[in-house]
Amino acid sequence: MNVDLCTLDWVAISAIATLIMVIVTFITLLHNRRQLTELKRQWKEEHKANLSFSIICLEQELYCLRILNGGKSVANNIRFNINEDFVDKLLFKEAKNIFSGFATSSLTLLPNEFKVFPISPIEGVSWSSIGGSETHRGDHIEEQLEVIKDYPIKLQGSYNNESFNVTLTINSFLKNSLVNREEEALELYRIRKHISEIKKHLESMAKTFKEVISKRV
Repeated sequence: MNVDLCTLDWVAISAIATLIMVIVTFITLLHNRRQLTELKRQWKEEHKANLSFSIICLEQELYCLRILNGGKSVANNIRFNINEDFVDKLLFKEAKNIFSGFATSSLTLLPNEFKVFPISPIEGVSWSSIGGSETHRGDHIEEQLEVIKDYPIKLQGSYNNESFNVTLTINSFLKNSLVNREEEALELYRIRKHISEIKKHLESMAKTFKEVISKRV
């Protein structure tokens, strides 16, 4: 079939080709825009402030609440409340005052910076508050710990226009510490076993080497 090129409407063909190019360009730009938006979102997510809350044992003397900014940006205007029913169960007035004061104050944490706030001494340790204005007997402290160990510590607040809602217990820290110690012990056992196997292998190689040398001599 022969086509007479002179009879083709080249204006219409050119218009259709231009339209197709415009559509392809638009789809490409839309795809690139979505990629750019996703890259911006990922960058922001990777470089934002990131608070974590945990119970720690400070110098084997105090159970403390630790607030850590593990992100790459400053955590500004950190505000939060702790459930009053937990605060009411604390033995030391100083700890009560600290946790009650969070509702009316704010914190700022730099990247990788953390702050700790005392909750209670560990079992059987008599402890005076900062300044020595308040002391309690060890058995009283242990009685209080029996009450608060499994009691939920609920933190609700915000920072950098992000909100958080966290629940912790002292016993969760104790259980995690026990698991970590067991994992460390198991890893040390595996390392010692591996070193023992390497030692046996080296001794076997040394013995074989000596036998070869003695035969040559």
